[in-house]
Amino acid sequence: MIAKNPPMHSESLAAGEAVAVHPSLAATSAGPGATETEPAAHAGQLSRDWAGGAALLFSGAAVLVLGVWAYRQFIAPHWLPIWDESLYYPNAVKIWHALHTWDLRGVARETWKNHLMLGGPFLSPYFLVVGLMFGGTTLEAARMASLVAGVLACGGIAWVAATMVEEGKTYAAAIAATLWAASPLFLFYTTRSIYDSFALAVTAFCLVAAAKFAKHKGRMAAVMTGLLASVAIQTKWNVGALLIAALFWGLAYPEIRLRVVKDARGFLAPLAGPWFLLAAATIVPVCGALMVDGMKEFVRYLQGFPFNPLSVREQLLTYPRALFQDYVPVPALGALIVLGILYWTWKGWAKPPVRVALLYVLVPFAAATLHPQKDVRFVLGSIALACALTGAFLAKEIGAMGRAPRIVAGTALASVLAYGVWAAPAGAQRFFDVWQAAPTAAQTATLMQGLNFIRANTRADEPLFLAGVADRGINGGMVRQFLMDPFTGRSGKIEELPPSSVPGIWGGSTEPSPEYTKFLAQALRENPDASVAILYHESGSPFRGHLYPWINAWQENYGPVAAGSKDLRLVSELDTHAGLRVRVYHSALASGAVAAK
Repeated sequence: MIAKNPPMHSESLAAGEAVAVHPSLAATSAGPGATETEPAAHAGQLSRDWAGGAALLFSGAAVLVLGVWAYRQFIAPHWLPIWDESLYYPNAVKIWHALHTWDLRGVARETWKNHLMLGGPFLSPYFLVVGLMFGGTTLEAARMASLVAGVLACGGIAWVAATMVEEGKTYAAAIAATLWAASPLFLFYTTRSIYDSFALAVTAFCLVAAAKFAKHKGRMAAVMTGLLASVAIQTKWNVGALLIAALFWGLAYPEIRLRVVKDARGFLAPLAGPWFLLAAATIVPVCGALMVDGMKEFVRYLQGFPFNPLSVREQLLTYPRALFQDYVPVPALGALIVLGILYWTWKGWAKPPVRVALLYVLVPFAAATLHPQKDVRFVLGSIALACALTGAFLAKEIGAMGRAPRIVAGTALASVLAYGVWAAPAGAQRFFDVWQAAPTAAQTATLMQGLNFIRANTRADEPLFLAGVADRGINGGMVRQFLMDPFTGRSGKIEELPPSSVPGIWGGSTEPSPEYTKFLAQALRENPDASVAILYHESGSPFRGHLYPWINAWQENYGPVAAGSKDLRLVSELDTHAGLRVRVYHSALASGAVAAK
């Protein structure tokens, strides 16, 4: 007689057997309580996924809207080039022209000149060249390339934030991207024809690759991390050097220390493979750059800056103050960024992806604080990556809250971020106006009048010597750029007359000296067909200070020297009645003088 199987009841099953119950029978076998729990949890997860996707969508829209505003405000009005733009843009045009005409020798020559001029990395001008290829050879096209790189950097920062958390990745990405896009300095500096946006984008994606490598130790992640670190150092020396320091300290050093302790004899063997590929991809291009003394030239150039002595208070407070005054539109967002840094310093040091990003935030911030020259741009990368840390921190902590507190905290955060996005344009405009990083519309018109006057009274194929513009190469570069043919890159031989060898601020004495007469006479003997343009900035002129062209008093010493020179004749003089006068002289022996207009 065969015993009948007893009816199956969930309470009679062992724990191991209960797990095997088909999901469709779960409601019956697990009792009435389970009927509501599983669908509720599933619905909550779906709700959170949907909300996270919506947050990311709104974040992307905010980035694009702010980018369009920045274009219309800081690119479309055709502002004159400022600071490094006066060097970088003309160099990019010359390389573009050489590429366009398949002049490979010209490409090599101009790339090498860019490298030697300020010790600039080899790759840096090519980022702007890409913009010129798509947008034409205008300053606006170069600036647009920088803006596109800035938007891509926002995406990279969002991705970095997502690598730091296991859940709530979309929230982390959305918060990080919005926080950085709402920064007034993001809006301003990404619209300049400089390399910071490109360096930041490369850095962000390098940290994403580093996070992948830390998690999987894959060969491809190793190669990508190393190559992107190399591209960073070939974009901006200081950015790349600090990035490599963060990678070594955050990834390699803990691994090396662990392996030396575990097996000192077998230390080299396990380093082969992905670690070897990462090191090779990073170190080989860096060594190649150092072999041509590029970084030495960069350091030598920096030594010529006027390092103003600062009090210990100013030395320590410059960048924390900049965080709250310049980098965020409302102080509450600055407080969140500080909290994000502190949180991960406390809780995330053991996680390699977090540790590398954290080091990249802290090391450049510390280096900029110790550096005797201060510029808020020096911590641009630190603050941007700090936004990634903050996005990950807020997503992790708010996501761990109960339903009601999570809704309250999420709503409060969304409100602050929305207000930050709304206030960001005003903050960017305030930074633009207070620091006078470029002329106002009226001042631009005055400078254009002076530059047009120089163009009308000189020829592109005859040498031109300038005085009354400060900073060798940069402000003179503005004049060179203006007189340059954007389709050929030719602007003639334009040089700044040198200062006295007597030491003074910026390395040039402000006192009259017979040396100025000697310098001018020597320049004219070597260039008998030359013109000389002198820009005078009258007392109280708005073109002094942060505006362009900047003026040092020693430059105006060439005024009386030129007026009393028998080797020169005055061609014409312009008085703008707005603080700027321009005089143009031709050599008395010039073979093809331009008629006065």
